[in-house]
Amino acid sequence: EGEGNAELDEDFSVAEVRAVLHRLNTKSAPGPDGITNKALRNLDDESIEQLTAYMNECWNAGAIPNSWKTARIIMIPKPGKRVQIDNLRPISLTSCVGKVMEHVVLARLTNYLEDRNMLPHTMLGFRRNLSTQDVMLQLKHDIVDNPTRSTKATLGLDLKKAFDNVSHAAIRESIRALT
Repeated sequence: EGEGNAELDEDFSVAEVRAVLHRLNTKSAPGPDGITNKALRNLDDESIEQLTAYMNECWNAGAIPNSWKTARIIMIPKPGKRVQIDNLRPISLTSCVGKVMEHVVLARLTNYLEDRNMLPHTMLGFRRNLSTQDVMLQLKHDIVDNPTRSTKATLGLDLKKAFDNVSHAAIRESIRALT
């Protein structure tokens, strides 16, 4: 077990939970428990306090309720494609309540890392105030504008059904090598 971090380990505040609830997309489909984002977003103050207390119980116990780990899988047709098995993609609908806790944890970790400039400057994905334009500018700077490089070209690929063509055994082996 590693050392704790008091700031990251502290209980969630009602303000943290309320901020996540405020940002919820009310058009999202519910998970197996049937609780919608719209219902969560309309909670009164007392209910938000109770939800926060329950999340803190889970956080302090280091345990997630089994109902938050269960998903309802539905098949969504790819836009503009005929409805046939090859053009369907599975979507896992999990508990909206569980996702609220996930977003509270994500917000806390993101703020902690961003406020301390702990993320490498080359990590541009899923960061606030950064976009694909920043990636393109970084790429241009590193490759095209770099005077020490004789190659001044880039190649972009978009592989059709890339996930279907990846060796899952190779992925598992790569993950094992990381541990």
